[in-house]
Amino acid sequence: MEELESGYVPPENWERGINAFYTSYYLSQYYSDYKASGNNKSTYVRLTAG
Repeated sequence: MEELESGYVPPENWERGINAFYTSYYLSQYYSDYKASGNNKSTYVRLTAG
């Protein structure tokens, strides 16, 4: 017989609950090389949380 801590609830009995917190991100980077005027490197980051 397996001994369990008092108040233990096995995972299959857990309620799903609600989504209370989320995060997401988007990252992009661009590099351009111009013959006459050098180059340009741009980075864009978007973070979202709720």
